Amino acid sequence: MWSKSTVTSYTLAALVGTILSLVTIHRELQQNQCIRQCVRHTSYMHSAIQPRDDSPEDYIGAQWEESDDHDVQMEEFIPVVKPFTGFHKAETDNIRASLMEETRSMDDMFATQQNIQRGQTLHFAETKMWSLQTETVKIPDAVHNMLPRETGLKPAQYKTCSVVGNSGVLTNSRCGGQIDSSDFVVRSNFPPVGGEFAKDVGSKTDFITINPSVFAFYDNLIKEKDQRKFLDDLAQYGKPLMYTHPFRIYHQAKVCLQAISVMKKAGRMDQVRASHPDFLTSVGKFWKGRGLQELRCTTGLLLLAVSMSLCEEVTLYGFWPFTSYNGHPVNYHYFDRPTIGTKEFKDKSLERELVQHGSFHNFTEEFLFLNRLHDRGVINLHVRPCS
Repeated sequence: MWSKSTVTSYTLAALVGTILSLVTIHRELQQNQCIRQCVRHTSYMHSAIQPRDDSPEDYIGAQWEESDDHDVQMEEFIPVVKPFTGFHKAETDNIRASLMEETRSMDDMFATQQNIQRGQTLHFAETKMWSLQTETVKIPDAVHNMLPRETGLKPAQYKTCSVVGNSGVLTNSRCGGQIDSSDFVVRSNFPPVGGEFAKDVGSKTDFITINPSVFAFYDNLIKEKDQRKFLDDLAQYGKPLMYTHPFRIYHQAKVCLQAISVMKKAGRMDQVRASHPDFLTSVGKFWKGRGLQELRCTTGLLLLAVSMSLCEEVTLYGFWPFTSYNGHPVNYHYFDRPTIGTKEFKDKSLERELVQHGSFHNFTEEFLFLNRLHDRGVINLHVRPCS
């Protein structure tokens, strides 16, 4: 048993740490709010990514109100995405080289037997240092044996890559053929493809992320019937690499390892890849080092880091966080499915509000960031309908 003095010490340390953490989070959330409301007065791109000239950004449909304290408030703004003029090879190569060096993507994108040793104590990518929450895990032999020997990756091994987001802007876009013509297609979190969606989003899938929350749709893969349903749903994508995150957060490790075990039992371990926690951490630092303010980068920016490491030319589809495009309403997703755990939102505007304007992500800031990369010819941010 712990002594009374020991318990008191831990309690005081946790309390002080909690207060300091809340102060830090509050400051970062204030920065995020400034980006949402004062974006025209915020220098949101730094480092090697600079505008082509000093002209102000253009916005479509901006509505401005002046408050008593003269702070600029913005109800809704939609940035202009200029026509893509082509990839700028020198800039793209420069950013790719920095990305691979700072994130060690060729070595650490996947957890392998080379970058994780048998019995190693591994730090989760996201922990609460001020609490008594578990921050580390000792890798048992059973888990280590499931890891591939090495990543087997090469820099820019594909010429053209499509990263497909899930925004409703893809509805009636007729971009499916263009997406499927890419050498490597990346998708996230089990979106529907093919069938009625084929003309807009295509069906080809080479790499797909599955966040731990997705497994809630399959009752955390506990029962055999849910495991079969998961495997059947995965089969709609062919045989892509399935990328999941057992070492991101402690309480999500079990369900991710369960999914990997299901894949092993089905003889499909060649499709499984787990992210290395160091890669997840370094990707966040990389983008924040170039001007992002949000607390946590989205899966979209993680996939951008993956695709920029593996591809010469990266085109993004379905990255549009706004409620309208060209005067037409845009749904949060191009499909109708609950996206937060197992809770279904009848009011889709509530779903958008909870996810898009939550404490961790800032979709508006990220879109402006991507738009700047688009202007520099580093990526093609495709939002218009395809011919």
